[in-house]
Order: sequence, then structure tokens, then C-alpha cells
Amino acid sequence: MAVQGAFFWFDYSLKKLLDGTLDLDTQTIKAVLLSNAQAVNRTFLGTSNNAQYSDLTGELATANGYTNGGFTLTGVGINRPSAALSIFKSDPLAWTLTSPITFKYVLLYSFGATNKDLLMVADMDTGGGSVTPAAGLLQMNPDPTNGWGYWSQP
Repeated sequence: MAVQGAFFWFDYSLKKLLDGTLDLDTQTIKAVLLSNAQAVNRTFLGTSNNAQYSDLTGELATANGYTNGGFTLTGVGINRPSAALSIFKSDPLAWTLTSPITFKYVLLYSFGATNKDLLMVADMDTGGGSVTPAAGLLQMNPDPTNGWGYWSQP
């Protein structure tokens, strides 16, 4: 049985959040689906050495209700319950699939950033496999408390 992993920030994106390069309050954020053809992990930098969308080689092609380039998140915002804590949230991700698709990762990136910086990723099967949802609504919801993820600042 597939066990979905939590979303985690790319190390390089956290650096950019803290230095102000990324501004999630104002930039368009997109979600893409990746096959298992390209492994991504917390330290992924890609060939650009800058962790950006152009480094992705495993994104699914446009087909069966998925559009290459990604789904634009709505309701994006940052909750700041304290001066040191920021929580990234949005409305759920949703694709209406016309046929089954197979993918390994869900990845969020800043379409609005100059380099289309990668933000975070979730492995949809931590056991090493991929998932193949049936036709219909494919929806992913952020955690009600922690959103897609959070970071703290000193």
C-alpha cells in the first residue's frame, strides 16, 4: 500500500525565503506532477545549481486531465501566528482526471519568481513506488494547522 510522505521544503528554497528572494504572498504558485524518472530530495539543485523549474525532467506530459506546467494554487497566503513562525497555505490542489495517470511526486514552485524557484515536494509513495489514481477528482488538501509547510525565523 502506498504511503504518502509529507511535503518538505527544498533547502535552497528555505534560504531564498529567509533572504527575501521568494515572496509567497505575491508570487503565483503552481503544483506539478513528476514521474519516478527524476528523483528529487531536500538538497536537489538541478543542473542550474539553483533549484528551478527548468531543472525538472520528469514532469508529466499534458494528458488525461493533467496540464504540463502545473495547476495554479488559489487562496495562497502566509499565516504568521508569531513573529518567528510562518505557515504557507492555500486552497486544496485539484485535477479532474479523464483517465488514470501515474506519478511519484507533487512539487510546488513559484511561477512568479524570476527563476521559477522550486519550493517543496511530497513523495506520493515513500515505499519507492508511484501512485495511479483513477479517473475523477484528484484532490490534495493542506494540513488544517500547518498548511503545506512552515518555517521559522530567528
